[in-house]
Amino acid sequence: MGIFCIGYNITEHIDTRSRLNDATSEIAVKNDKLSEIGFMQSHVIRKPLANIIGLAGIMSETDLDESQKSIMEKMLSSAEELDLVVREISDKAD
Repeated sequence: MGIFCIGYNITEHIDTRSRLNDATSEIAVKNDKLSEIGFMQSHVIRKPLANIIGLAGIMSETDLDESQKSIMEKMLSSAEELDLVVREISDKAD
């Protein structure tokens, strides 16, 4: 069975419009998810990461033995690398 409008078969038009509406809704849902992920990365993840970087910086200024300093430097370097990755991901999400 088809859908006729003033003698024309508009079944394909109706099907296409329905698929377009479904795709548009799906895109809107996925866009909302991407926005939420971007917010989480730029705010939720970066806050504790910034705290770790700050605390590691403070600790590296205290009296630590060479082994502890080495560990602290590696931890600070890794936290800064992670911060850079999160920033890059957040920039792409915007």
